[in-house]
Amino acid sequence: MKAQDREPVLPFNPAPHITDWLFEIGPMTGEGAIGWQDMDAWSRLTGIELDPWEARTLRRLSRSFVNQRWDARKDNCPEPRVQADEIAVRKKVEGQFAAMVAALGR
Repeated sequence: MKAQDREPVLPFNPAPHITDWLFEIGPMTGEGAIGWQDMDAWSRLTGIELDPWEARTLRRLSRSFVNQRWDARKDNCPEPRVQADEIAVRKKVEGQFAAMVAALGR
């Protein structure tokens, strides 16, 4: 995408606090995903108590970030959202986030 001077089209984010925290902690440490100890230290220093699902989500997002970072170095790497039925994917993701938010309200 850089070579084509284009910005990625990003999906709707119903939980922006999670992605804000991811980049505040740092999406990766060295060449790997953020670890549990890094999240624990960040949590204690900021006073933000992570729910278990939030910690697991941060870790998954970090691993995905690291994997995509490595894949993106290849010349033939498609942008992350290309080749997917965007409407179907968007509906699925929105449904998953809605279910997570509903579960939190219980």
